Amino acid sequence: MKVKSMSGLLSDSTGTMAQISVHDTGIGIEMENSEQLFSPFVQADGSAQRSYGGTGLGLTICKRLVELMGGKIWLESPGLGQGNTVIFTLPLNEQSHIKGQGSLVEGQAPS
Repeated sequence: MKVKSMSGLLSDSTGTMAQISVHDTGIGIEMENSEQLFSPFVQADGSAQRSYGGTGLGLTICKRLVELMGGKIWLESPGLGQGNTVIFTLPLNEQSHIKGQGSLVEGQAPS
């Protein structure tokens, strides 16, 4: 499996958001089942003979962290056998702080 990441900035009336995309060449998923992968202990291949390990908590934890920071996360896939792309956004503004870590705006030192 290969993993590729990309990032960029999005701006609208609510401010600037960082958008990060992580694409893998794994097993993929049908889009009608994609939202369930953000639930605890759910995996794309739930069979007893699956090829990949894990507990099914990774995307659940990511979703909670992204939402705590004011962002959104979603999954895109062209279908089974074609990999997945997980995309998330995080706000980049003067109020974007993580518990005493300072600003998330690039180039500014933590306060």
